[in-house]
Amino acid sequence: MPATTKIIGPARGALMTVIDTCELGRPVHVLDRFCEILRADLAVAVDSLFATRTGPGFQLGRIEHSRRVHPHRPLRWFLFHTGAGRLGFSIDRPAALALLSRRLGMNNASQLEQETLQRSETATEQRLAAQVGQRLVQCLCARLLCGLQDRPTDTAAAVPDTERHGFGSPTDAQALFLGCDLLDAQGQALGRLNWVLEDGALEALLRALAPPRRKPAKKPIDPTTLRRQLPMRLDVRLLEKPLSLGDVMALRPGSVLPVDLGLATVRIQDSPVFKASVVEHGGKLCLTSLQEV
Repeated sequence: MPATTKIIGPARGALMTVIDTCELGRPVHVLDRFCEILRADLAVAVDSLFATRTGPGFQLGRIEHSRRVHPHRPLRWFLFHTGAGRLGFSIDRPAALALLSRRLGMNNASQLEQETLQRSETATEQRLAAQVGQRLVQCLCARLLCGLQDRPTDTAAAVPDTERHGFGSPTDAQALFLGCDLLDAQGQALGRLNWVLEDGALEALLRALAPPRRKPAKKPIDPTTLRRQLPMRLDVRLLEKPLSLGDVMALRPGSVLPVDLGLATVRIQDSPVFKASVVEHGGKLCLTSLQEV
C-alpha cells in the first residue's frame, strides 16, 4: 500500500483562506461597526464640499473593508501624511465626474460623463479629486483617532492637518483597504471611492478600537502567603506537527500542512502543567477549560 502524505499541494493550497496572524487577538470584530460610523462622517464631509449648491445631493453606500483591493482597473492613489500615519485616497473617473457636475451646477451627472469620459482627464478633474481626497482623508483620520467614540466638537481638533505627499501606490503589506460606492439621490451607483490605511495608520486604528484596559485594584500583599508573592511564567504550546523526513523533503512553496489545533499545553519551565482549549473572546485569544496534566 503506497504511503499517504499529509501535505496538500500548492494548487489546492492557493484556494484556501490564509489566516492573517496580525489580526489574531486584535479588535477586528468591530471594524464593521467602525465603518458604519465612518460612513456617516464621510457623508457629512461630502455634503460640506457642496454646501452652497442646491438640488439633490449624494449618498454613500456601505463601506467595505479588506486587506487587499481588487479593482477592475489600476487605481491612482493620492497619498497623504497625517498624524495617524500615511493614508491614501482614490476615486474612479465616473465618480469624479459626478462630483464635478455638482460643482458646475449640472443636475444631470450623466450628461457631463457622456461628454467627457472618452476624452483625456483634465486638470480640473485632477484638482477636484485632490480637494475631495484631502477633505475625506481628514475626516477618516479624525475618525480613526477617535475609534468608536464621539468626535470632538472643536473643528480644529476634529479635522487634523494633512500633508499632500503626491501620487503613488500602497507599499505596506499590512495595509487596510476601505471602499464604498458614490450614489445619487435615488441610490444609483455613480462610481467608487477607495481609501487605504498604511504606515502605522492601521495600528493607530486598532489601538483606538481596542477596549480600555482596566487596571487591577492594588491589594495589600499578605506576607504569609507565598503563592501570592511568587511570580510564575506560563508558556503555552499551541501546536505540534510530527512529519516524516519524506514529507519534509516534499514541501514546496505554496504547500499546505493540515493542522488540528486541539488542546494547548501550558508549561512552567518546560514542565507540562495544564491542558487548555484556545478560544477567541472580544478580539483576544484566551485559554479555557484548564485540566491538570
